[in-house]
Amino acid sequence: MPELYVKEFGAYIRKCGDSLRVEKNSKKLIELPLSRIERVNIVGSVQISTQALHALFYLGIDVVFMNYGGRILGVAKSDNSRNIFVKLAHFQAYYDEDFRNQLMRTIVKGKIKNQIVLTRKYLWSHKNHPFENILTQLEETLCKIDNANRREELLGLEGSSSAKYFKVFSAMLKKNFSFELRTKRPAKDPVNAILNLGYTILANRMASILESIGFEVQLGFLHGICMGRKSLAFDMIEEFRQPLIDRFTLYVLNKGIIRIDHFQKQKDGAFILTEEGFSIFWDEFSKYSEVRVFKNDNTYLKCMQEQCLKLKESVMNGNIYEPFELSI
Repeated sequence: MPELYVKEFGAYIRKCGDSLRVEKNSKKLIELPLSRIERVNIVGSVQISTQALHALFYLGIDVVFMNYGGRILGVAKSDNSRNIFVKLAHFQAYYDEDFRNQLMRTIVKGKIKNQIVLTRKYLWSHKNHPFENILTQLEETLCKIDNANRREELLGLEGSSSAKYFKVFSAMLKKNFSFELRTKRPAKDPVNAILNLGYTILANRMASILESIGFEVQLGFLHGICMGRKSLAFDMIEEFRQPLIDRFTLYVLNKGIIRIDHFQKQKDGAFILTEEGFSIFWDEFSKYSEVRVFKNDNTYLKCMQEQCLKLKESVMNGNIYEPFELSI
């Protein structure tokens, strides 16, 4: 089922029978059956009727509000009851030090392995770039994970591997984009703007899947507890950063689908997508996330759902959690 993205300035969303209609100045832009919608994303100055919200909540469909920079402003969702037994098992697993340490190590190892796979893919076409040296360093960091037992130590190793990985990320870019340093907010260049937007969408989507299963998303194993942060979602997206977001970023920039003129620089030096660039991003990301993953012939969204169910089995039944691995 598709996600609906509404970004037309001045658009209005209303319920029309068993469908959701988007219109502007009383003219229909699109109409979709409610049964085909999985999520509604509202970007910028778009209005939605109370009747439409009621219908969406009745069906358990979330409504996400965001700005053109990709920042999530809020999420409106139904007050459906969740599985209390999953929550109980989640809390018990969090306080089980052996379980928590093992899962944290698994999360970090999964991310570093995917960094290695993506870096190795570009090794042979960049003979004059220090890819091989970075690969060696990443593999050395990976070997240290099993001996790490503290959260702070694992976060340090994860941060170190990411710093090494992003040193060669610029060499993976073929077109008119420069990338020197990974910056979150504000994004200091167009590449970081795409990465930030992609990671934000990924974390928000993962949080919705986790909540639908019954997890307490603010209780993370690796990312711990922080007021207002959906830490468990950040735990779970680590293994999908390279397979989905980093590869998508390279795809849209290297193919020239998103160009330098699709960005604008703000007063604080931050880069954000223009309205046209934002529209292209959504259209391309929607298609890319539906691509079949070579390893198991599922879409990335289906893979995310499967990983969350694996986590459920792990916390409830003690099954060993196995992260998603990039295969290219």
